[in-house]
This record gives sequence, structure tokens and C-alpha cells, in this order.
Amino acid sequence: MESESIRQLVNTDMEYAREHRGRQIGRKRYDIPFANICKAMIITDWHPTPAAKLISKEFGRTVSPGFITTRIKRSGKTKEEIIKDS
Repeated sequence: MESESIRQLVNTDMEYAREHRGRQIGRKRYDIPFANICKAMIITDWHPTPAAKLISKEFGRTVSPGFITTRIKRSGKTKEEIIKDS
């Protein structure tokens, strides 16, 4: 019950902040196409650290290896599917 009341307070505060401050809450979104991430992973033989460096250089923003792996996990595609589609 306590976690429910905390969740409700947080959601209320977040809604208030969105309405009254006009700023984005959370991190900025990266506008990096998934196809570019897949291409970088294929070029770097499926290593996220060199792929992140490649994407960072290509798009001029710092991208972490965690960003790369998270985007791939969220896509729901396997390594084999990504290689086949490319």
C-alpha cells in the first residue's frame, strides 16, 4: 500500500511539472535510425563499444555501448534477423 501511495505522489508531481514548467522531463532522445545502429554492429563484428564510437563519430553526439545494446534489445530482433535484413 505504501508503494502505491508513493507512485501516486510521483505521478502527480510529474504531471504538475509537465504542465507548469514546459520543459522535457528525462533525457534527450537520440534521433539515430535503428538501421544505422544495425549497420555499425555488423561493421564492428557485433561489438557494442566500437559500434558506439562509430555512431558517435557519424552523428556528432556521444553514444554509449549501453545505448546500442538497449536499442537492439528493445527492437526484439535477434542478431541473425538483423544480419539477414541488412
